Amino acid sequence: MSRSTSRGLTLIELVVAMSIFAMVAVMGMQSLTGTLRLRDRLADTAEQTAGLGAATSLLRNDLSAAISLLFYPAEAERPRPSLDASGEGQGFALSLGGQPVMPDTGSDGLTAPRQRVEWYVEAETSRLIRQVWPTLYPVETRQVSQAAVIMEGVQGLELRSYWVGVGWVAGVRPENMPLPGPRDVAFDSDEGVALSEALSDPLPLALEVALVTRDLGRITLMETLR
Repeated sequence: MSRSTSRGLTLIELVVAMSIFAMVAVMGMQSLTGTLRLRDRLADTAEQTAGLGAATSLLRNDLSAAISLLFYPAEAERPRPSLDASGEGQGFALSLGGQPVMPDTGSDGLTAPRQRVEWYVEAETSRLIRQVWPTLYPVETRQVSQAAVIMEGVQGLELRSYWVGVGWVAGVRPENMPLPGPRDVAFDSDEGVALSEALSDPLPLALEVALVTRDLGRITLMETLR
């Protein structure tokens, strides 16, 4: 008569089994960690892409609404060109026509069909900023809107403009192009200055705007202005 015997795991078998289990657990944790990191990177990229899309759409919309009219700042001795440098060279200002006015422009509800927009990069925070004047003839400096943050992670804004007979130049206008005259001379009828010359200012044929971003590299936009 045979007698069956049973025995448990030996110490070596138990160690081997625990080692295999630990290896499977580590590989599973590494796979899960990699998946979570990939998810976070994709979410960050999607957020950055969405912010870039909104910024470029708004920028293109402003460029397409450019008009060749001077801007007369409050308490300034002379008007500013329709396209002008802004933000200490890290941006530009542009006269617009037919654009909606944001509710909080500080204009007490007074709006005009023509406005002034300023785009610039805030170097300390790497933010792309947009501000709007609700009129080309503000009477007070407080009429400008609050600074709206359009995009984060923008380290620079570079401009090139294309002028007929000149070609592409760095900045908003050729160096030899004169700036508008003083405000009182422009409107002095004794000088024989035509009203169109006192109010209008030439625009380049096209403008190239390059956003230098921290995470997405260099983004270049080109738009015809007339």
